[in-house]
Amino acid sequence: MVAGAKDIRFKELKDTISQLNTTTRTPNDLVISLQKVLEERNAKDDERDWIISNLQA
Repeated sequence: MVAGAKDIRFKELKDTISQLNTTTRTPNDLVISLQKVLEERNAKDDERDWIISNLQA
């Protein structure tokens, strides 16, 4: 490969990596957000269960 062709190929690969990073970042952010929502929901459920248990006692 000629030096110019290698430079072009290198730039293409860098662009592909950048696109892949962007593509995977969005789902990862969504997963993190959903994990936080689940943690909050679990904490509320635990509190509700504690209240119910105390009321029944």
